Amino acid sequence: MKKLFLLGAAVCALWSCTSSVEGYKVNVAVKGDLSQLKSDTLILTNSAEIADTVVLAEGKAAFEGAKLDTPQYVMLVTKGEKPQRLAKLFLENGVSNVDINFVEGARPEITIKGGRFQTVSDSLSALQEELFKANNMDSLMKAYGAADEETKAAIYKLYDSLSKVAEGYTAEYIAAHPTSLYALENLAGSLEEIEIAEAEAKLAAFKALPEYAANKNVEKVENTINILKSLQPGQVAPDFVQNDTEGNPVKFSDFYKKNKVTMVDFWASWCGPCRAFNPTLTKIYKEYKKKGFGIIGVSLDRDKDAWLKAIKDDKLDWVHVSDLGFWNNEVAKQYHVRYIPQSIFVDQEGKILKRQPSHEEIEELLKANL
Repeated sequence: MKKLFLLGAAVCALWSCTSSVEGYKVNVAVKGDLSQLKSDTLILTNSAEIADTVVLAEGKAAFEGAKLDTPQYVMLVTKGEKPQRLAKLFLENGVSNVDINFVEGARPEITIKGGRFQTVSDSLSALQEELFKANNMDSLMKAYGAADEETKAAIYKLYDSLSKVAEGYTAEYIAAHPTSLYALENLAGSLEEIEIAEAEAKLAAFKALPEYAANKNVEKVENTINILKSLQPGQVAPDFVQNDTEGNPVKFSDFYKKNKVTMVDFWASWCGPCRAFNPTLTKIYKEYKKKGFGIIGVSLDRDKDAWLKAIKDDKLDWVHVSDLGFWNNEVAKQYHVRYIPQSIFVDQEGKILKRQPSHEEIEELLKANL
C-alpha cells in the first residue's frame, strides 16, 4: 500500500509539469547489437489516426507532431511486411525518450521516460518486476522446462500467486484513480472479464469528462460493449455470409435453420490448441449430428492450401468458411474473437445458447438442448 501511495504522490506532482513543446516529441535512441533490428525505418502508430514514420540516423531519430487532444497508447515498430515490435508507450504532449539497447542473446533493454501516464505505467511495471525478482522467478522460469512435474507444479503455483499480487497493485491504483488514462486502457483490455452493467458504468464516468471527448479508446470501449451485448444468451446471433472452400457463399441464418443446435467454431490451421481439440470435436460431431447438431467452421487462416490441408488431415466433416483475412476475418471481428479456439452455440432460430463454453461444457450443452 505504501508503495502505491508514493506512486500516487509522484504522479500528482507531474500534473503541474509544463513543457516548451506545444505538441508531442518522441526521441528514440538505439544501441547495442543492431543486427537484431529488422529495419532502420521506424513507425509510431496506434492503428488509427497516428502513423508517423522516421529513419534512424546513427542510431537516433525523433517523432514530432501537433498538439494532441487526448493522450494515446501507441506502438513503436519497424517498417516491413512483418513489423518488429520495439516498445509500447503513452503518447502525450511534451517530450518522451525511448532508449533501446539490443543485448546479444537476450531481450532488448527498453527505457521510456515520458509524461504522467507513462510514469504510472512504468511504476506499476517496476513494482511487478521487483516482486518477481525478489522471488527469483527469472531463474525458476528458465529451469521450468527441464524440471520434473512436481517442481513444475510448484513453480506455476508460485507464479500464479505472484501474478495475483501484481494484479492487486494495478487494481489498487485504478481504485484510487478510476478515471485515469491507465484505468481506461485497463478497461479496454478487460471487457470480456466483467459484467456488461459494470463496463457501462465505468464507460459513463469517462464519457462525462471533457478530456476524454476525443479519446479513441472511449469509442472503442463503447463499440465493444455494444458487440458484447449483442452476443449475450437469448439474443439472435449476428448474421453473416462467407465463402466455403469452393468459393460458394454460405449464409449463416440459412445454415442454422437446418439444425436444432449449431456451433460456430473459430479456428485456424496454424492454431495448435485448435488442432489438438479437433479429434475430440469430430467425435462429438459424429455422436450428435443425427440428433440435429451442425457445425460451421470459421477459419482465421490466410493460406488457403494450409486451410484445406488441415480440414482434410483432421477429417473435419462439416461446413467451412473463411475470407482468408487472418485476424481481420470479418466474422471474427463481428463476434469479437480475440483468441482461438473459440465457439458460440445457437438454436434453430439463431438465438444464442452459450458463448465461449469450455470443451467440457460442450457435451453438457448438447445433451440439454438435443
